[in-house]
Amino acid sequence: MQTPLGHDRSGPSEPLVPDEEIILAEQPMLDEEIKAEPSHDPPTI
Repeated sequence: MQTPLGHDRSGPSEPLVPDEEIILAEQPMLDEEIKAEPSHDPPTI
């Protein structure tokens, strides 16, 4: 994490794993899906 340039050059497989998690966590505009399925997170709006 200190050297993203070296990390990407050394092992691009590492950032590929958390990539999915980052995308999932970086999708706050999924309000519609969350509202449709309140089973994941209770309606705390």
